Formats: sequence, C-alpha cells, structure tokens
Amino acid sequence: MVKRCRLPEVMGIGFVLVALILRPLEPAARDLGLDRGRAQDMLKYVAEDVEKNFYDPNLKGVDWKSLVSQARERIDRARSRSDMFKAIFVLLANLHDSHTFFLPPSRSSRVQFGFDAMAFGDDEIRIYRLEKDGVGAKAGLKVGDCILGINNFNADRKTWDIMMLDFRVLRPIQVMDVTFVRGTESPRTVRLEGEVKEGQIIRDLTGQGVNELRREAAERASEEEKVRSENYDDGTGYLRVPSFTVEEGKLDDQVRKIRESRALIIDLRLNRGGSRDVLTHLAGCFEAEPSILAEVERRKKTEQLKITPQRTTLGIPLFILVDSETASAAEMFARHFQQNGRAKVVGDTTSGRVNEAKLFPHRSGIDEIVPYAVEVAVGRVAFPGGEELEGRGVTPDQPCIPTSDDQVAGRDPCLALAKTLSLKSVVPAAKHQGS
Repeated sequence: MVKRCRLPEVMGIGFVLVALILRPLEPAARDLGLDRGRAQDMLKYVAEDVEKNFYDPNLKGVDWKSLVSQARERIDRARSRSDMFKAIFVLLANLHDSHTFFLPPSRSSRVQFGFDAMAFGDDEIRIYRLEKDGVGAKAGLKVGDCILGINNFNADRKTWDIMMLDFRVLRPIQVMDVTFVRGTESPRTVRLEGEVKEGQIIRDLTGQGVNELRREAAERASEEEKVRSENYDDGTGYLRVPSFTVEEGKLDDQVRKIRESRALIIDLRLNRGGSRDVLTHLAGCFEAEPSILAEVERRKKTEQLKITPQRTTLGIPLFILVDSETASAAEMFARHFQQNGRAKVVGDTTSGRVNEAKLFPHRSGIDEIVPYAVEVAVGRVAFPGGEELEGRGVTPDQPCIPTSDDQVAGRDPCLALAKTLSLKSVVPAAKHQGS
C-alpha cells in the first residue's frame, strides 16, 4: 500500500504553516514610474496577442476587456515590479489554459534552492532530485521527503507548479521555509537561504533568449538526459524518451537497436513534451498504416495530425511509463496507443497540459532593451471522437506510484511492473516491417 504524507491534525484543525514575510528579489531602489509604464505596455501587447490568437475567439466566455482593465488597475497600484508582472500573469490565468501564460523579462540574478519536487498521486509532493552540495542538501533535505508546504502555502498537486512559478519567476524570493515529512517522523521545517547566481540580462529573444525564458517559466528540469535504448535478456526492449525535442535521427538510431524485441517499454516519465513533428515521427515507428493521431482546432480551420509509418516499424506490444510530469506531446503519444489498444499505460495520471501553443516575443525600451513574451494556445487538441486531455490527463491502465521508501532505496517499482506485464504479453515472434 502506498503511504501518504498528510498534514497532521491538531485539536481538529488542519496544520497551519507559520507565515513568513516574503522578500522578493528586487533591487534596493528602482524607478517604479518607469517600470509601471513598461508594465502597462507589456499588458497592452500581451492582451492583444491573446485576444487575436487564442484558439477560442470567445475566450471561453470571459469578459476580457473587463479583466484587462482590472489588470491595468493592479499595475497602477503595484508597489514592486514583481507585482506588476504578476498582474499580467493573473490576467492570463483566467483562461485556465496550460499553454497560455506570460513570460516576464529575464533577471540578471537567479536564486537556486537545489531541489526539484513533483506530485506523486493525488496528495503528495515529493523531492525527486537533489543537487549534490546544493542549498537543499546542505539544509538536510533528502530525495523522497514529502513537502507539506512552503512559506505559508500548502503544497498539493493542483497548486504546486503555480506556487513554484510564483516563487522562482514572477516574484523571486531568497528564503524558503520548507515544511516536510520524512517517513513516519513528525513534520519539521528547514530554512533555505537561496544561492544567488549572477548573470547577464537576456537582451533579445532569438536563439538562447527564447530558451532561457522558457526555462525560467517552467520548473527546473532534471539534468538533461539523452534518448537511449536497452535490450533485456528476456526479449523485452526499453526505450527512454526524455522529451520530444530530440533529433528524429537519434530516435531512429535507438528504435533500430531494439527492433528485435518481442515487447517494448517506452519510458515517458518527466517528458514534458516538445515538437509535434517528433511526436508523429516516433508514433510512426509503431504504426504500420497511416492514421490520424489527433485534430487541432484553430480559429479558422481544423488540422489533422497524421501519422506516417517510418522505415522501421515495430508491431509489438507496448508498455508506456508515465508520471505526473508527463505532459503535452508525451501525453498524446501515450493516449493514442492506449486508445487503439496497442499499449498499456503504467504509472501516475499525467499532467493534463495538452494544447498547441505559439510563442509571441516582444521587446520593451530603447536604450535598455527588455525582452518578454507570451505563450498562447492557438489550437485545441482533441482525439478522433472529440476526447480532450487538457485538464484531465491520461489515466493509467496499471496505476503505479513509487513510495518514498522506493525513492530512498533507488527502486523503480513501475519499471519492474512494466517488465512483468511485458513478459506476459511476449509473442513467439515479433512482427516487423521495413528494415
């Protein structure tokens, strides 16, 4: 049975974190008048981008003009640059769309706390990556620790990503009070004094500029992993795809290495999506006939995402590993093969962040150029028959959530489960097409 870390009850009242005065990473003195003018310009262009390009011309029925006016008033009342940026972010949050959000100007200073955490099941946020000799490790945090809250905010699956986005990007803080549980121990709190990394402000949105803004807006990812494959002695193959931003040629190389497998485990855990071209390319490695993966509904037309069989196609049983961070294109891949009966999905419910987006970069200023951007969902993704994953995610055929003890011991029960299932499905001879 999976253990759950919960907020303890005291006298019938839920555990309440002690309030902490947040100290945003702001310069000691700023010309707020200049910042306010820039923020109002940013609001204007961001609001126009959304109004002109969001896939639903009715903007989900919200009173957009009224919301924009409210954001303008918040900027006028804001006492810091961070609060101005948050007003724009909150405006877009009214659309409740995972792929529509504001990317504020990059900062020259960034604060690092040396850990990453994610949802495990419905009611746990656990640390899954800890930087060696980082702030978190030095403070005593360990992989598998269950986070109850940070700085007076309870941690749960629905709010975790937004909370960390606020702390790390919108209104960066230098101090975190992390309340956590380890195993059966009592809750405790550690104070993390963030490590400030100095750098240069990104001055344009070409090349690394866009990538840097994207990186800032998202949770810190685990260290970059390469696509890789492995052949097990029992005839099962393993294919690890960390993202759909990998080169198609490298995917093909790894698929060819496991083409003799009689069943295949495809690991999409921590895969946050990427290119739709890579998505359809990989899907084509497992489809012998052309098919429709999904439809993208835009303002003026609906486009079909088509799968074309690749030179090497594997018609073998598939077992797809997912977790709460599996998102976007990775979710679409898993659901397509689950839906058509080709695959069993193993793991946690996926993130439910599935729409097609476009980045709109902007620059503010003359003497000092300040880059910012807005990502807008320009297409609603639905499967043939109308099913959507946005806000829902993929429900596994075989639920599997590692315990904190598994994490501490370095065990991977979900991979073990997928191996067991694959052995039961192995056919006498795999069907292969192509070379």
